[in-house]
Amino acid sequence: MKIVHLSFSDLSGGASIAAYRVHSALLNAGIKSELWVMKKFSKDNSVIDLSSNSDFYLLIIKTYIYLVRKLLTKSNLISLNYFNSNILERINRSDADIINLHWVHNEMISLEQINKINKPIVWTLHDAWIFSGASHYEELHISFIHKLLNRWVSKRKVRYLTQKNITFICNSAWTLRKIIESGQFSDAEKTVIHYPFDTSVWRPNELDIKIPSLNIRPQEKVILFGAIDSTRDKRKGFHLLLESLCLLGNYYKRSDLKILIFGADRMQSKSIDMPFDMHFLGYITDPKMLSKLYTIADMMVVPSLFEALGQTAIEAQLCGTPVVAFSDTGVSDIVQHKKTGFLSDDLSSEGLLEGMRFILERNKEFFRESARENAVRKFSADVIRNEYLKVYKNKLNKSK
Repeated sequence: MKIVHLSFSDLSGGASIAAYRVHSALLNAGIKSELWVMKKFSKDNSVIDLSSNSDFYLLIIKTYIYLVRKLLTKSNLISLNYFNSNILERINRSDADIINLHWVHNEMISLEQINKINKPIVWTLHDAWIFSGASHYEELHISFIHKLLNRWVSKRKVRYLTQKNITFICNSAWTLRKIIESGQFSDAEKTVIHYPFDTSVWRPNELDIKIPSLNIRPQEKVILFGAIDSTRDKRKGFHLLLESLCLLGNYYKRSDLKILIFGADRMQSKSIDMPFDMHFLGYITDPKMLSKLYTIADMMVVPSLFEALGQTAIEAQLCGTPVVAFSDTGVSDIVQHKKTGFLSDDLSSEGLLEGMRFILERNKEFFRESARENAVRKFSADVIRNEYLKVYKNKLNKSK
C-alpha cells in the first residue's frame, strides 16, 4: 500500500506540520508514503516539491487571492480552490493506492480537479474550511460580499465533492461535530483521528531546563503562551490572555509570575501596563527548545476562540505541563478537566482567569504524571498510525 499526501507545505503552519507528522509516522513504520507540496522547507527526500514548474503561476494566484482578501473581505484567510493547477495528471498517473488530502489551498488544486481524481480519497480536516464556504474558521462579523463568497464556494463544494465518496478524517470531536451540524456531506464517511507525536522527542526535559537569559527566579511561576502569529491572529485569543493577566494582577504580585510568549517577538497591540514581566521569544521551531520551555512552564494557556485541535496543547501535555483552554474547542479532546488542566465553559477573560487561578493554587506535580500519561495514550505515533491504517485498508476494500 502506498499513500500520497497532498499539502501546500510541509513545515510552514500548523496544518502543514500536522500533515508531515502523519506522513512521518507512516514512513517510520515502513509504510510507503510520500508528501507532495508546493512549498518545501524540509530536506526530507520523501517530501516531493511540485513547485518547480509552477512558480510564476503561484505568484499570479497569490496576487489574486491577496486582492480578494483586501478588496472583498476583511478575513485574513479565505480559500476558493477555483483555479486548476498542473497536479491532477500527476496524481492520476502515480502509483498511489490512496490520496490523502490535507491543507490543499492557495489554489494547489481546484474543487473540479479533486472531483476528477481517479483514486480513493481520504481528506484530513485541519480546520473548518470544508463546511465554512471560503472561510477557514467561523467568523462572527463578515461583510455582505464575504457572505456571498462563502455561499458560492459552498455551492461549488456540493457540485464537485458530495458525490465523490470522500472519507473525512476529523482531527477532533469538535471538527466532527461542526461538520455534522453544518448539514454538509451528511452521507460521507467520517471519523476522528488526532495528530501523531513522537513521544521520545516531546517529553519533560528535566536534566537541562535552565535558560539563563530569562532570569527566572526560584519563587516565580511561569505562564506560557505560544502559536504561529500568536499575537496577531485574533482567533488565537491573545487579547483575552492580556485581559485575564490584568485581572490576575489583583491576586499576585509582579515578582510572583513571569509570562513567556513564543511565536511573536513583540506586542502587536498598543502599550498596556501589564502587572507581570512579559518576554517575547520570537519564532521557535526546535523541538528540544520548545520541550524545555514547556518543562519550565507551570502552565500553558491556549485561549483560542476557534481551534480545531491545538498542537501546542498536545506538546505541553506530553511534557507534563497543565493546559488552560476553552471547552468549546478541539482542545477539549486533549485536556482532562481539573486532572491535566482546566477547560473553561466561559469564553471570556474571566473564564481564563478562573482556570489560571485553579492551576496556580496547585503544585505542577499535581498534574504532571496524568498529563503525560493521557497525552501518550491519545497521541503517540504508534496509536495514530494504526488508526490511519485502518481507514486506508477499509477504503481500499470498499474501492475494489
